[in-house]
Amino acid sequence: MRRLLALMILVPVVGGLMAACEDDDGATGLCTPGENIFCRCRGGEAGTKQCAEDGLSFDQCTAPSGPCPEIGGSSSSSSSSGTGGSSSGLALLEPCEESSECQSELCRMGYCTKDCAKWQECTDEVAEIYGDCVAVAGMVQQCVPYCYSQDDCDLFGQPSECGYAPAVDALYVVVCADWGVDIPPLPPVGYDCLSDTDCNLGHLGTEMVCEFDFCIGGCHLPEDCPAGTTCSGGSPGACQ
Repeated sequence: MRRLLALMILVPVVGGLMAACEDDDGATGLCTPGENIFCRCRGGEAGTKQCAEDGLSFDQCTAPSGPCPEIGGSSSSSSSSGTGGSSSGLALLEPCEESSECQSELCRMGYCTKDCAKWQECTDEVAEIYGDCVAVAGMVQQCVPYCYSQDDCDLFGQPSECGYAPAVDALYVVVCADWGVDIPPLPPVGYDCLSDTDCNLGHLGTEMVCEFDFCIGGCHLPEDCPAGTTCSGGSPGACQ
């Protein structure tokens, strides 16, 4: 049940990020009652959630393994108290340049963060803060924002990149961080996916693609291959 929260995402982007729609009477709602849309669970498993009868909310995200905590967004646009440090300033996981800008009084990897002991300390659904507790590149455990692809990390600037790593509870998650390597860690072969982006996390040239709903090594397009090579053979092909 607790396997997986909100990526980014995360994933065709979902989880509270849908545009409002209007029904036949002109009333504004969040979604079409009975509609099922994609969602992604904490840890990366894909699922769906159904629009409620009032069109203003969704049922819980459900994956093949059962209901799960859903990944919402990669960062927060809301202020939140209770993150530690100052009561004013940028909220946890908001983009920053200096530690003095943050409520937590710590800016690293382009966003406000703090030391943590469990993933719940990095998530506040009311304040729309979605993150996890990860020890990146051998450093202390700190809060990091979820991502679905590199696009979600671009707002933090370098050196934040979207990568795959174990959280404090050993559950693997996809988050924005400074990995200290040229190519951030990617999901392994066999990871469930809906698109190539779920496998390469938006990093082209890594020879990771989605085939039959699982990540595998190979290519679909030349862009999937390292510079100086091209994609040849069947589908998927090989970089040569």
